[in-house]
Amino acid sequence: MTDRRLPHGWGIATAAMLGGLIIGGTAAVMAFGQDTHHWNAETYVTMQPSSRPGVEAEVMFANTGIHQLSIYSFTLSIDGLAVDVRVEINASGADDLITVTPPAGFMSVPPSILVPEDGAGRIDIVAEGMM
Repeated sequence: MTDRRLPHGWGIATAAMLGGLIIGGTAAVMAFGQDTHHWNAETYVTMQPSSRPGVEAEVMFANTGIHQLSIYSFTLSIDGLAVDVRVEINASGADDLITVTPPAGFMSVPPSILVPEDGAGRIDIVAEGMM
């Protein structure tokens, strides 16, 4: 009877190689993906690349349901472009305010928007001088 096991260390090398391929493939997909802040499956702010001329990225706010009165601040980033986001949630069911502050050399158009409950809104990120 012959021994069909792999030589010592081959299992670890194979696992490392497959892991590298999976992680590398994931990183390549993420480079073209988006960055998202979730409250739940229906309420989130996401930043994604834009295919529209002159628009570097889009920050989308999907606002569903009524949340507790709060102010949230976080950073979203794609392809080396990071923006600061501030969301003011109104617990009474009124509109929520989102403000996006990009880094120097970029501007938000418009800088802030009111988004009604069960609504959505978009803020564009453009290079200064493009609008």
